[in-house]
Order: sequence, then structure tokens, then C-alpha cells
Amino acid sequence: MRKAAFSGKLYESEYRKLDKQIKKCFEHGPGSLPVNNRDKNLRAAIIPSCNYDVSGNAAAWAYKEIAESKYPEVYIILSGTDTGSKAYLSLEDFETPFGSLINSKIYTMNKHVVIDESVHRIEKGIEIQLPFLQYISRDKFENVKIMPVLIGNCDFESLRSIANAIKSISRRYVVIASCNLSYCGERFGKTPFKYNVEDEISIIDVKAVELIRNGDVEGFWKLADKFNMKDRRIIFVLLEILRGRSGKLLMYDDSKEITGKDNFITYCSMIF
Repeated sequence: MRKAAFSGKLYESEYRKLDKQIKKCFEHGPGSLPVNNRDKNLRAAIIPSCNYDVSGNAAAWAYKEIAESKYPEVYIILSGTDTGSKAYLSLEDFETPFGSLINSKIYTMNKHVVIDESVHRIEKGIEIQLPFLQYISRDKFENVKIMPVLIGNCDFESLRSIANAIKSISRRYVVIASCNLSYCGERFGKTPFKYNVEDEISIIDVKAVELIRNGDVEGFWKLADKFNMKDRRIIFVLLEILRGRSGKLLMYDDSKEITGKDNFITYCSMIF
């Protein structure tokens, strides 16, 4: 069992407080809770990986769409790690204040994918998505299964191979990419521009979002690699899995209101 490592830090650690926190995210984000009608056909989503106080409202936009879509057999959750140069799969169940989520225990046979539970214990990107996923799945909680994958510092061809391995899974799945767009400030070790920082970041983000929305895998990689976008590998794998499918932007925002202008993160909620 992978214990909750970030409850009380990135989101509330007590059941009722967490329930209230997520409900508030829906009310202040899309404006309402999901309707109890799962008739949409959603394949994937990009969802922010900041703490709930920062990007929970933006995350709620995507989770409302997921909640109103047909249940998959497994949710494949992608996030990142600075450890190593492979994709790291977990076969453990994950615990949150809402209870445990069952691991699908799907193992993809690929030289770029390895099982490593130790990497998953220190990274937040998978865990941050789980309480939202549990919140919207209460009517079928015991049947919700996850496949957690952390993407390391892989090169272009390795990422493509990882995406093809995931794509070959013979189950009905929804992919969740837990990631952000741009990081800026000394706190994040990212100072890409000396002047007009906010404007320059906004220009890059607009271009990146448009490329992602159009499913332009190579175009996105070229832009994101040029500007060393931290979470570009996660988004690339998602786009490669979905190759040929376009997306819809639901929400774009940044953390400046909470973190200030010297150190901020930009993020979006997008569905495919």
C-alpha cells in the first residue's frame, strides 16, 4: 500500500474537511457539482498538479467532465519525476483520506518501463489527483482502478516507445496527465526571461495550449523542448497516446494570486 504522503500539505487530511474542500473547488471552478449522468465519451484530460488551494478550482473543470463520462476499466495517471530516464510503474494500491484506490496491476512489457515503488513514494503528481477521482466515483468506488506511471527524464524516442506501450493496453481507459505548463522563479530554478516575464510566459503558454489542443505532437515537443518546459514529457506521452485527436481547453490560470509574481506556475484543464 502506498500511503498518502501529501495529505495535510497539498490537500486536507481529514475526511470531512477534504470533502468540503473539493466541493468548494467545483463551486468556485465550473460553478456546480457534476450531474449524475455518465453519457460523455472522454478519452483523456490534462489536469494541474499544484495543491488544491492553488489549482483545485481549475482541476474541478476537468473532473466535472470526467464525472459526466462513461466509466473506464482503468484510469491511467501520468505524472513526472526527476529520477532516472525511464517510466516508473507502481503496482501498489494508493491510500488517501477517502480510503484506498485499487491498482489495476497492468504491466506493460517495454524496456523503457520498470516497476519502482520507491520513486512513487516521494512524488506528489499521482497522489494529488486521487481524492478528486474518488470524490466523483462514489457510486462505483469499489470498481475504480488506477495505473500510476511516473515519467522520468526520457529522450524523444523513449517517450514515444512508452506511449505506444500504454496505447497497446487492451482495456478501456481514460488517461489523466497530472502536470502544469510553465514554472517561473528562483524557487523553481526557472528564470527563462529577464524582462516582461509575465508577457513572455503568456505568449509561450498560448502557443503551447494551441498545439496541445490541435494534437500537434511534434510541434508541441519542439516548442516545449526549446523553452525547457518542465512537464513536457508528460504532455508528450499523452499526445502520442491520443495521436490524431484534438482537445478542448476548459480553464487556464496561474498561481500568482497566491504565490506572488516572483515565483509562479501556470496550468490548464483540458479534455480530449
